[in-house]
Amino acid sequence: MRWLRTYHICCKILHVRVQLCLNHIKEGIRRLLKVRSDATHKSFFTRLAFAFTLKYKLADYHSYIRKLIRLHSAHLIYSAILFEIVKKDEYLTTHLKYHHCPSTNNLIEAFNSHIEARLKLFRGFQSQLSAEIWLNAYVMNRRLSKFTDCTDKFKHLNGSVSLAYTAMDEAIKVSLLKKVK
Repeated sequence: MRWLRTYHICCKILHVRVQLCLNHIKEGIRRLLKVRSDATHKSFFTRLAFAFTLKYKLADYHSYIRKLIRLHSAHLIYSAILFEIVKKDEYLTTHLKYHHCPSTNNLIEAFNSHIEARLKLFRGFQSQLSAEIWLNAYVMNRRLSKFTDCTDKFKHLNGSVSLAYTAMDEAIKVSLLKKVK
């Protein structure tokens, strides 16, 4: 769990809010318990997955997890899974604490696949520095590009840029951010 310690330190120093992808957490547990091929653990997994659907109240989520711990304290594997969930609680419940925070990282995965597709055109970079410069320019271009295709509950974002919504209020504003606000 070294990565969790590193995340925790970075989050405290940088004042970053982290939400682990609930879909990936559930999939990891599903694979560990082999739920798709063996029905032995299906009822536990179904109950556990329900905890991640409690979208509106943090107290309901914690109450439900405590109930699962009481019910399954005698089962070694279930207890270990629940212990890990409690240990990662701060990063699993961010979406319940902050309005408009997603519970999955599907948007990030789409962004990563877009970068991978762009990088397939390159055979490589001349140096580490040229790779960093290209990536920084790419990210700045994305962050300063206006949203155009947002629909449904994200329609209000059309015409604005992502950097305007993600910059921390207490951070020192750079001249680029002043231009987009």
